[in-house]
Amino acid sequence: MKKIIYIVLFLVLFFGLIKVFLPGLNDSPCILTDNFNKLDINGIVIKKYIDSDQHSYPILKIRSNNGLDTVLTINLVLEKSGLFERINPLDTLYKHKDSNEIYIQQDNRLRLIGKADFGCVEKSELKK
Repeated sequence: MKKIIYIVLFLVLFFGLIKVFLPGLNDSPCILTDNFNKLDINGIVIKKYIDSDQHSYPILKIRSNNGLDTVLTINLVLEKSGLFERINPLDTLYKHKDSNEIYIQQDNRLRLIGKADFGCVEKSELKK
């Protein structure tokens, strides 16, 4: 009988610690959305690839037009709207901070190519 109590106690403690120390899996899309929305993009796509070393994540490398020659690496894992498929090397992209909209420059005009969607469902939306 004591053995069963110890096993149950161990399982409760084990799963309780996992719940406390691991971030919620449902929060991951919201974290990705927040991180993407914080980006300010103004640059040229210099590389587009699937990173087979890192779980086949879709990656964009963008050289900023800020005069500092910096390269921004964007991981589009879990992005559901298909932005990765619509973006090509040498495209000039723009995205304002606190926005999920990506624009491409074509014929000296900006055209919306899509809104990033990582599948985030806000907790307030779940109550509806």
